[in-house]
Order: sequence, then structure tokens, then C-alpha cells
Amino acid sequence: MYIFVFGVGYYLVYKNPLEGLGLVIIGILMKLGFVTVVFGHYIFGSIPQMYVPFALLDVIFAVIFIMTYAPLKKLKAAAAA
Repeated sequence: MYIFVFGVGYYLVYKNPLEGLGLVIIGILMKLGFVTVVFGHYIFGSIPQMYVPFALLDVIFAVIFIMTYAPLKKLKAAAAA
């Protein structure tokens, strides 16, 4: 259910990126949080290996989200002006 709720959030951003700018921040934090937890546990050997590829994908998605945030923020500021 947790993943489904975030999927709905991503869909809302897709439908209207300027209105969903706050959700982009939530997405960045979620991706970075998952990566931090997985790699923290990986260092201590206390997590199943199956989570590591998902964490690597989330690193890529976090970078994409961060690269997307700045232009969207500029567009939103320009639209408000």
C-alpha cells in the first residue's frame, strides 16, 4: 500500500508537474531514505541482497528527481510572476 500511495503521488506530478512540485521533494526524500537504510544495513551485513539492486535504481531515480526539481521550480516562479 505504501508503494501504491507513492505511485499515486508520482502520477499526480506527471499530470501537473508545476502543482506537484512539493511531491517531487517527497519523492527525493523517499528515494534517499530507502538508499540510506539499505546501504547502512548492507555495510553491517544485515539485509538480504535482493534489496541492493532496488537501492541502486533509487540512486538513479533520486538523481533524476533532483535534476528535474530545479527547472520545475524556475518554471513555477516564472509562471507566478
